[in-house]
Amino acid sequence: MLFQQPLIWVLALATLISGVALLMMVLQRRQEARQKQEAEQAKRRLPPPRKRVTEAPMIAKPSDKLEDMSKICPACGSRYGAEYRVCARDDVELSALN
Repeated sequence: MLFQQPLIWVLALATLISGVALLMMVLQRRQEARQKQEAEQAKRRLPPPRKRVTEAPMIAKPSDKLEDMSKICPACGSRYGAEYRVCARDDVELSALN
C-alpha cells in the first residue's frame, strides 16, 4: 500500500538520483585534490643530476705553482694546469683563465 502511490515513487527516484550525483561530486573532488597534491610533490622533487664530464685525460689535485694555473673550476674556484680538463673536487669541466 505504501509504494502504490506515484508520489512516493517520484520522491524515491529523486532521492536516488541526488544521492548518485552527490557521490559523483565527492569522488571528483577527491580526484582533483589527489592530482593537486601530486603536482605539488612533483615541484618539490630534486632536479636531475648534472651531466658529468668523463672525457678527461687526467684528473689531479689543484696546482700550487702560479705559472701552472691556467684553468679554473667554475664551481669551487680551484686552479689547475693547462693539461687538466676536469676539477677533482666537483667533476666539473674547467674554464680557461684570462
